[in-house]
Amino acid sequence: MIVPWVLSNAPNATDSSEDGKGQVYNRYYHMFSRGELRGLVIEAATGLGLVVGVAAGQPSSTQGVEIVQDSWERSNYYVELRCWRVA
Repeated sequence: MIVPWVLSNAPNATDSSEDGKGQVYNRYYHMFSRGELRGLVIEAATGLGLVVGVAAGQPSSTQGVEIVQDSWERSNYYVELRCWRVA
């Protein structure tokens, strides 16, 4: 999906728009299907050698990520992760 993105006026930013409210750019925005983003996160973490789950009960010198939330907000899915390491 292509969505408009407004580059707001920031210090030291040049504004070439005529109305002075910032430039509008069209950008690509991927709309995830249910479970798609979670699956990509698990695939990426596993590919990096990380454990996906909670740190409790893991052997020492283990690194991983815990999926804290996997939900829908503002017309798309999101995943919140917590990185952990067992010393």
